[in-house]
Amino acid sequence: MEIKMRRKGEVITKDGFENRSVPTAIMPPNGLTGIDLTSYSVIFATFGRGGYEKAKALHEKAPGAIVVYKYEWRNGWGEGVLLPERFNSSRVRFYKSAKQALAEEKEAKKNAMEALRREIAEAIPGIIARMAYTNEAVEIHPNQEVYSSRSAWVVYATALEEAKEEVAKMRPIWEEWNARGLEVFHRHSEKKNPGYGSIALIIGNSEDEAEINVDHNTQAWASLRKEGENWIEVGFRVRGC
Repeated sequence: MEIKMRRKGEVITKDGFENRSVPTAIMPPNGLTGIDLTSYSVIFATFGRGGYEKAKALHEKAPGAIVVYKYEWRNGWGEGVLLPERFNSSRVRFYKSAKQALAEEKEAKKNAMEALRREIAEAIPGIIARMAYTNEAVEIHPNQEVYSSRSAWVVYATALEEAKEEVAKMRPIWEEWNARGLEVFHRHSEKKNPGYGSIALIIGNSEDEAEINVDHNTQAWASLRKEGENWIEVGFRVRGC
């Protein structure tokens, strides 16, 4: 929770107030988390250990003021608010705190991207649409056996039309490597159906070398090299051997 107050004429804001540390008389309604005390005489103080007792002593010296305080204790910091005996709460105002506004903004973006993710998943066949780590875009993978952890393998989009355009660019590459990967896999494995996302692909920095994983358990990899327009298998190894 956040409290806004005046200190020597300047408006300051302090956050980190737990619900238990705020008196019921100034508890924000309707899920708000900001308390505006700028219309009152407020003393803000910070203390070391024993801060609660020190805050009470300070309040006894200025009983007509509101004392807002923070103090250090063994597990970190404590906080609280002491009100005058005859406190009139009519001038207290409530608002969305900065943290609350930011959290709501992030949640709204997340919900919008989730709606876009569903829209993309329904509109474009042959793909898997996921929320990007930042929740600011949709991450699109091909729904196929071959996958790559390479960043260029994945499409990111913030709109449906953008997703369609980017997928159209990548789909030939995805399909080409899926066909090639399945061919290599079946040459070395007895499995008929490797399953979605089960064949790892590593493309070298030079773009003319690649490795295809044909067995997760033994970490067996086939090495490929591009010669002219064709990819030729040039080696086979088990990692760690």
